[in-house]
Amino acid sequence: MLRLLSAEEVNRFEEKEKKDKGLDTAALVENAARLAFTAIEEDVRAKHVLILAGPGNNGSDALSLSLLLDNSSVSILLVKGKRGSINLEFLKKAEEKGIRITDEIENPDVIIDGIYGSSFHPPLDGDTASLIEKANKTDALKIALDIPSAFLFEADKTISFTFYKKECFYPENRKKCGRIFLLNPGFDEKAVSSVMTDTFLIQDSDYKKAEEKDWDYKNTKGHLLIKGGSDKYPGAAIISARAAFCSSIGLVSLKSRNKNIVYQYPQLINGEDEDAHYDAVLAGPGWGNDRSHDELITNLPLVIDADGIKAIEKGDYFFCNAVLTPHVGEFRFLCSLLGIAEDVRLLSRTLGAVVVKKSHIVEISDGESMFIYDGMNPSLAIAGSGDVLSAIIATFMAKGEKPLDAAVNATIVHQMSGKNARKKYNHYDIFKLLDEVALNI
Repeated sequence: MLRLLSAEEVNRFEEKEKKDKGLDTAALVENAARLAFTAIEEDVRAKHVLILAGPGNNGSDALSLSLLLDNSSVSILLVKGKRGSINLEFLKKAEEKGIRITDEIENPDVIIDGIYGSSFHPPLDGDTASLIEKANKTDALKIALDIPSAFLFEADKTISFTFYKKECFYPENRKKCGRIFLLNPGFDEKAVSSVMTDTFLIQDSDYKKAEEKDWDYKNTKGHLLIKGGSDKYPGAAIISARAAFCSSIGLVSLKSRNKNIVYQYPQLINGEDEDAHYDAVLAGPGWGNDRSHDELITNLPLVIDADGIKAIEKGDYFFCNAVLTPHVGEFRFLCSLLGIAEDVRLLSRTLGAVVVKKSHIVEISDGESMFIYDGMNPSLAIAGSGDVLSAIIATFMAKGEKPLDAAVNATIVHQMSGKNARKKYNHYDIFKLLDEVALNI
């Protein structure tokens, strides 16, 4: 997993390193510019590049970058503000090189945003906001240095320095960043790797695959009880059951008022047997108005999804043995019901459960740490996708994984399957997604 730091944490680290190790700011700026140029060289070759240069260190990075470009095809637009000595030093070099200074956005091929970096604190003045708005309206390729300025600049690419920034992965900011690249402008790698954080960016390589034993059979591979399915939504329970089997569960029972679902999917067992042994419970897929708060009361590992989330009541606490998988609307419903701020970590602490907030960015928290999967895959936004994810989580919990581990592992499988399906089909139905899940387990 990659560590995520807030912009403020990154600034504190950089200032401390510069002070403790006598690092030269101008040299770091030059290093940042050289690395950035290498990263975007193909994008700027033989193109008209407009650099938006702010008055601080972010502007210094941009001005230093201008020195590496062909001065016949680059121009600089200076954003107002009191310029520091380093900024003025690089501005002087740009002027000496003969780079054109302009005060207009003149249909460039590429715009490089160096207005404000991670040290910026709002509010943004009206003229600068207007400038960013004009830049966004152009057809130019847009590249942000460090972060998109004030998260108003709409970047196609963002070059993040030293650390990935938490703010770039807030759902409301993520779409402003485009593809995000990480570069270290010259800080000691040991110092960088020793920084502590409670927020992490999940990578596909973090998936911990459980190996099956050659002597396993259906009764040793876990038994999942699904509570859901209704006359109106019978398919959701079937999708969840199929997803569980694709995730290598041994047995699936269904407890539902719609008795026909069991006959529609022969692998299902009727879940009305009170004496049966189950290893985990999934409550909610297709439950509809049949949902019941009493059905959420269990000592077994529990996953609550869809209509099960609507059955939660104020005062519920799940004693760290449950995973909730709300989409954005359900997340807001829960926070409103409980009278808390819309914060994934806070919701997790309030309910005593791992929370998996589903969106283009997946946010997972156990109340202490935060784990983020940078999804950005609209092909997963199809009916049944959430039923698949919740079933994978429940399967992993039935096999003995702790709730947080199961949530992270299942999210990776779900997202990898979505990416693979998108490559193969572009658009697809839930059954093609299930095929990919089976291949990734």
